[in-house]
Amino acid sequence: MDRKRRGWLLLFRHNKWNKGTYRNAIATVVILAYSIMVYAYYLRAPYPPALPTDGNGHLFKIAKLMESGWPPWIKEWYEGYPFLRFYPPLSYLVGAFFGRLFGSPIKGYGAALIFASFLGGMGIYSLGKKTTRALLSSLTFITLVAFSISNIVEGNFPRTFALALSPLTIIGALKIANGSWRNIIEGSILISLVLLSHHSILIPLTILLFILYFPDIIKPSSWIRTLGTVFPLTAFFYIPFLADREYSHFWEISKTFLFKLNSIHPSMMLNFPFSLLIVGFFVLLSFMKRGKMVRFATVGLLSLYLSLGYYSPTSFLYAHKPFSLIPPYRWLDLLIILLPLAILEVREALAITTFIAVLLVTVPHYPAVPPLNKDYMELATYLHGQPGEDWRFFINGKSGASQFPFIAILAKKNSLNGWYHEGNPAEDGYNRMLYLGLKGDPTVYLKAYAVKFYIAVSTEKVYRPNRKPDMKIGDFEIFILNSSFFSPINMVMAGKFYDIPTKAYVYFKRIPADIHPDVVVYTSIPTKEEESVLIELLKKGVRVVWVPDTGGKAFNITLKMRKIPQVPGLMPFNYYGKAWYGPLAEGNLTPIINTSKGILIGERKIGNGTLYFFGGNLLFHALYWNSSEELEMILSSKAEEDIAKCTYSNFSMTDLIVKAEINCSKRTPLLVSVAYYPYWHIYIDGKEIPKFRDNRTGLIVVEMPAGTHMFSAVFKDPFIKLRYYSLVAWVMGILYLTTTRRKKVKVYLKSDEGVFRALNGDEGLPIRGSNL
Repeated sequence: MDRKRRGWLLLFRHNKWNKGTYRNAIATVVILAYSIMVYAYYLRAPYPPALPTDGNGHLFKIAKLMESGWPPWIKEWYEGYPFLRFYPPLSYLVGAFFGRLFGSPIKGYGAALIFASFLGGMGIYSLGKKTTRALLSSLTFITLVAFSISNIVEGNFPRTFALALSPLTIIGALKIANGSWRNIIEGSILISLVLLSHHSILIPLTILLFILYFPDIIKPSSWIRTLGTVFPLTAFFYIPFLADREYSHFWEISKTFLFKLNSIHPSMMLNFPFSLLIVGFFVLLSFMKRGKMVRFATVGLLSLYLSLGYYSPTSFLYAHKPFSLIPPYRWLDLLIILLPLAILEVREALAITTFIAVLLVTVPHYPAVPPLNKDYMELATYLHGQPGEDWRFFINGKSGASQFPFIAILAKKNSLNGWYHEGNPAEDGYNRMLYLGLKGDPTVYLKAYAVKFYIAVSTEKVYRPNRKPDMKIGDFEIFILNSSFFSPINMVMAGKFYDIPTKAYVYFKRIPADIHPDVVVYTSIPTKEEESVLIELLKKGVRVVWVPDTGGKAFNITLKMRKIPQVPGLMPFNYYGKAWYGPLAEGNLTPIINTSKGILIGERKIGNGTLYFFGGNLLFHALYWNSSEELEMILSSKAEEDIAKCTYSNFSMTDLIVKAEINCSKRTPLLVSVAYYPYWHIYIDGKEIPKFRDNRTGLIVVEMPAGTHMFSAVFKDPFIKLRYYSLVAWVMGILYLTTTRRKKVKVYLKSDEGVFRALNGDEGLPIRGSNL
């Protein structure tokens, strides 16, 4: 038999899936068709849909990209929002592309998941040397991702997208370990795709790679070159992400109530179908060679243990990075990747059995997407018909989850609701408003945030104004409030922060020299520099209310911590039945209320202003006893000065520009209902002026001159050009791969049946453990 004929016999005699473009083409079609099938319910879904949990929040981003492109700041959420600054953008960009192609955001959502599923499925197929087992492993992987907690329960579109792409990380790492420039570029592109889809998924994937493929992937020189390649590919997202990190609000998972909620109780692992997945995985391990079995078992047990979180004996680990970055249940995603990889290591019959078992467990739970509740649609229609763009609506309730902020895209109006709080620059003030919306009266915050339509969910216990709703739509009670996009402020608090929900004021840690309010409330001992600023304000006629919480010296007044005696007309000076201690002044004040141990309340004229001293830690005392009389005495000493009267006209707002013609009766600090961010530039009559951050609401504060002036705010993102630089890097990388030839060498592996087969692959691809 001649050599050529013997080669063809070897090709077809064993494992026919290993060779042939015809067979690979069929596998490609099967993987694509199966990916379409498992996500087809998104393509058939009505628009607008009611997606689970986070789903509509992610769908909003796709719809916004389709409508407006990718502005670095959007006006529809919260008090304004840095769009895709703190969440990797690739999944949304792919979703918007397909959404434009198919004419619907929800179809783009589904098509993006199909696209990622197809790429990930082909990745598993390639890892398995393109065998029948590899096809079964690929289909199993696609199924597990489609029915994962991230997709079905959480509705986490980018996480599901990244999870579907995760095999590309393994292929990329193995290619990088090869060491050739072509493989490094190809591997860098594959890893960058995952990095740009979800930022935390790379942590568990790195652990998986290290345990399963050590030492094959440990090639320091290759990885150093990889960093230099990945950097330009991902710089357009990760440089702004890291540079602006101080304006994000990522949860330390162990410090929130969600820690327990997001942890897997051990008893849950005994429930079907979770128990079947675990048992099936370890059954597969029993058919592996010992070395690989130990590696797979290590990753599997580690993922199960880390998913315990709150219930783990080492729960303290989750207070530290990287564990604090990942909700514990997401460590189970490793099993979704491990099970298909395990299938690649067992016989074909067991691979078929595993795939059928996965189908039997998941197919009965095949989901359907219902339409958005008709009440939401009616509310969106109502809000859309309301005139003006200088206001926001806010829905107070938990039942709507991400569907509340999604209404913004339907109504074409701005919402104080948002989804993905980590990116809200005014998160602290926003949270105080939410708390008052449940436990008190958030009116001061609602006004600062320019809320005109306050909407309470009738089935929930939330704040409602003390009157009947102006309108009711289903479960939505709509209250129309007096709102203004610009609010003159006459009171500034500095020093230690106290939230007084009944008072409108702004808070600075340190008084800016360019701000001139009517009243300054200073709540600690000022530094020499701060004291100089306060004295200058006093000389200009500003009233300074000094309410220190400790002893010290300022304004030539010495303060000593004393036990405060009872004072007629004030609430009792005791703290949980014990003595109350606070600072009392010694001299240099005209006493208003004097005690045997020092001055409790006094005043002193400085320049054209008056310094009012309130000792005894009286501000905290008023809040402790909830004494409105004491608060009014402290914050309204002497006659209340008039707040400046400001009106505005010719208002216009886009994502990146706010304009208005403002008339103020006198010079005043002005609260602008836009979240403070360093890239906002404020102009009065075309001249740029300083801006400040109100640390109470998180909004912008400017000093507005008296009279009529043209106000404009422009958002200028200094990182916008990085998008073009990264685009050039992607084009160059892809061009390099498509215009250079892959070196072909013959690598001979001895099969289990003792038959030699030739694999045409990349030069020097690692053999051990790589399956490439």
